[in-house]
Amino acid sequence: VAAEAGLWLFEHPREVHVAVAPNACQLRDPRDYHRREPHPGAIVHWTDAGAPGGRMAVALPEALREIARCRGVEQAFVAVESALAAGLLRASELRRVCAGLPASAALALSRASGRSGSITEAVFVFRARSLGVRIRQQVQIGADRVDVVLGDRLVVELDGREFHVKERDYARDARLGVRGYRVLRFSYQQVMFDWPTVEAAVRAAIARGDAA
Repeated sequence: VAAEAGLWLFEHPREVHVAVAPNACQLRDPRDYHRREPHPGAIVHWTDAGAPGGRMAVALPEALREIARCRGVEQAFVAVESALAAGLLRASELRRVCAGLPASAALALSRASGRSGSITEAVFVFRARSLGVRIRQQVQIGADRVDVVLGDRLVVELDGREFHVKERDYARDARLGVRGYRVLRFSYQQVMFDWPTVEAAVRAAIARGDAA
């Protein structure tokens, strides 16, 4: 469902995920009615989410909740963030996504705002929560709109998978520097696959007082 909606995903699922009511008998082991038998090539989600969707797919809020249960809160946050950004999910539906999840997972997903402009930004914002500083997204500073501001003065720009015009980035960073901002810039590859280095760089900047 999430892939069909074009949501940001860490990877497209290689297997089929099937939602089945807890009292359904079609996937029971024929030798033991009380035993559930996983279907070859499919991941079965035994869920009582009886919300409207369709005969072939659950509704988007239920799919997002199952991502949290199956793939973890971080991947669910990224998918929720992209759904909000695309106008595919409303605030009332986000509450439905959070219903029934553990309190920590529900809190993390409730912080999604739909302000992220890319999967890189969504992942960075989710992981940066542990840094203990104020996070603002899509902040207008003079003529420039920046991805993230940590604290008051630390700007983080997050390059997506697509090609970036470096000269434009240099000019933008210079303008922000004139205004007293410190700029860190990270690529999709760094955020997704080398987070310890990204986190170390951000923590070092905060320790120097760059965010104050």
